[in-house]
Amino acid sequence: MEDKLQQLAYTLEPFSEENQVEFLTKFWRLKDSFTEPEGKEGEVEKGKLEIYAAHLIKKLVKSISDKDRVFTGIPLLNRMFAEAFDKEVTTFYQSAEHIPHLQAKLELFELYERYIERKYDIYQEENFQARMSKVIAIEERDHLTFMRMDHLVLALKALFTDDVLKLFQNNSRCKYSAEQLTRIGKVPVSYDGKPHFIHSTIA
Repeated sequence: MEDKLQQLAYTLEPFSEENQVEFLTKFWRLKDSFTEPEGKEGEVEKGKLEIYAAHLIKKLVKSISDKDRVFTGIPLLNRMFAEAFDKEVTTFYQSAEHIPHLQAKLELFELYERYIERKYDIYQEENFQARMSKVIAIEERDHLTFMRMDHLVLALKALFTDDVLKLFQNNSRCKYSAEQLTRIGKVPVSYDGKPHFIHSTIA
């Protein structure tokens, strides 16, 4: 194919530990809360993000026994970790601490819960709190609960065949349109009019 197309072939490789630290650091530095001063102080603050990223990655690799980085080396999932821990890294960044205090073990299920819940938080912050009172925003959060149920229905449909779903006696129907669900929580994305999760593990 290289001869016919006159194009060099490329191979995609998983993120190394250095790649992961660099990715997480750059991702977090884009946040408004990480505005850095010039000169030496800026380097110190950048270093704090790198320290947190390195500790988080090592803790995750050890927690899920992923020495070969089959899982943690996936760029999409690195973004998931970045978003799941953005509150904690902000707290560490603004503190006087030099070493982050992470829990003893990071459970994979908890990481996904963090990520998905953070998506709903971001949606609420962007769409409700900016233009509504806190009381109304809390009420709107109740609507997100129903939308989360629709996401669960979509997850079942993504993972199982219709025959298997009948065994579950699952007659649930989504209350919201596919277009609405792609915006709420930003968990599934849509193409050809059908909702699809950005990664099957999220389903």
